Amino acid sequence: MKFLFAMLSLLLLAASISAQHYSASIYAPAVISVTNGTLTQVTVNISSGNGQVVIKGPVNVGASTQQSGQTAAQYAFAYTGMNLSLYNVTYFINDTTGSVSGPSGGLALTLLTISALEKKPLNSNFTVTGTINPDGSVGLIGGVYNKAEAAKAGNLKYMLVPFTPPGSLEYLLYYVSQQNIGIPLIEVANVSQAAAFAFGKPTITALTLNMPPYYKLSSLPRANVTCTGCNFSEFANLTNFTIEYVSKEINVTGSGYVQARATMLGMLSNYSSIASKGYLYTGADLAFLEYPAAFTMANSRGLTLENARTELDSISSYCTSLTAPQITSQNYEYVIGGQLRQSWGELTINSSLQVLNSSESIDGILTNLYNSASAYAWCSAASKMYSVAASIGGTPVGYPPNIRNEAQSELNNLTITDVSLYTTSARMNYNEGNYGAVLYALDYDRAFAASAGNNASSTEQKIGALLVNSTHGVWPSQFAAQADFYLSNAQSQNSSAQQGSIASAYAVALLASGLDSTNRQLAASFVYNVTGSQIALQISQLNQSIQNLYSTMLAILIVLIIILIMQLLQFLPKSSKPVGRRTHRR
Repeated sequence: MKFLFAMLSLLLLAASISAQHYSASIYAPAVISVTNGTLTQVTVNISSGNGQVVIKGPVNVGASTQQSGQTAAQYAFAYTGMNLSLYNVTYFINDTTGSVSGPSGGLALTLLTISALEKKPLNSNFTVTGTINPDGSVGLIGGVYNKAEAAKAGNLKYMLVPFTPPGSLEYLLYYVSQQNIGIPLIEVANVSQAAAFAFGKPTITALTLNMPPYYKLSSLPRANVTCTGCNFSEFANLTNFTIEYVSKEINVTGSGYVQARATMLGMLSNYSSIASKGYLYTGADLAFLEYPAAFTMANSRGLTLENARTELDSISSYCTSLTAPQITSQNYEYVIGGQLRQSWGELTINSSLQVLNSSESIDGILTNLYNSASAYAWCSAASKMYSVAASIGGTPVGYPPNIRNEAQSELNNLTITDVSLYTTSARMNYNEGNYGAVLYALDYDRAFAASAGNNASSTEQKIGALLVNSTHGVWPSQFAAQADFYLSNAQSQNSSAQQGSIASAYAVALLASGLDSTNRQLAASFVYNVTGSQIALQISQLNQSIQNLYSTMLAILIVLIIILIMQLLQFLPKSSKPVGRRTHRR
């Protein structure tokens, strides 16, 4: 009896399932060319079956899109508590003439399936982009700018996008897209968050340009900088140049960036105050990091592949036009610092130019614009350093064979796969004979590679030891001050942020120590080495001195001879004179 009852229940359930049919539709954005996006209607039909998931419509459907549909269906059924194996899911993309590839429609397919299964209509005034993972988390995608344009053209009111950390390049692309196009972008990290905006009447809040909190200056002590042979007035000029340079770029970001401009100028004022407490490099470095974002915002409107290429070509020409002044024992830190940054700029702009032509969306063009801004800023800093070096002047020096051999030996120790910006710039400077820049670049590489993944809790004790002798030159002393800055800042942070600050302090302490050692090595070599032209000058000066001495001695000899002749004349016998007769008159 129980068996018959069970069989009857299964038959009734099967009849119920076969009678059920679910469907829903959504407009999903896609990129169709470098500068064009489109909205495409996607429909789902769910009927009884055996768990098959298919995508129909386009001439070709890429494997990643097929897999995205499979994951979307699996998660949506799990989300609603239903069994996918009892149904077939068919997604129809209304694009029968083209090909579809990529996983960026995964979140849209998931929401679409949930809507159909729960018989709950999706809002008609939004669109969504993002990949879907088996756990329901949302993954990053490309082409946000083009997709936002398509959503705006379709009179939609907002677009859901994958969550990305504030301060990341992806977040900046979101913000630029939103501000230029005029459609709010809403970040979601998972399906549950997305569902809150896809159904019902959510509160829509546009993205803002998030910046890190202001550094607390009241608890920041004045920098205790010990430095041998430093010219801090020149370094202060370099710091002020950087802050003013960034300020000018922020102020031309345009009318759509009022909030961003106020936020960035506020941060810049905070960084300027940090510099005024003696942390010159720290203030300049923090300001420098704002420049690429400001440059991207200022140059993002009406962006095309052609005008982006023109901008990048101009930056490339500027970087290659720079010429370092003669290196001297007094200005070598500024010359080497400039050569290093010029090489970073040239490498970055060359890479951006190569990648630019393969850009598949405005996002790609914006990314290359952002990277080219870093190149422009580096080359501008190099130009300023060259100017400072020229004003300092001094006796020209060169690199002896032992410095060249040291640079070559260190490069030989690198692996073929070690192609960071620092190691690549080291190889570039070696080929140009800038051996000091080679050693500086490898100091950077060792510092930041060695500190990566380091346990911050074990480094506080190491930092002090590294900084004890980081005093030989302006760069080591300023990086030592920056390490102190991070340590001071860590005291007021929570444990997670504190570890990051200590790790940063350790990295720059390693750099300060490495540059100190390099400066000592270079300074000792400069004492015993001069350039060929300087040797020729010294020989010429020696010859002139010898000639002057010869002329002087010859003149003295002539005078002595005259005196001797006069003395000899005194000893010659005098000639007798005849005695005249006296006439006596009577």
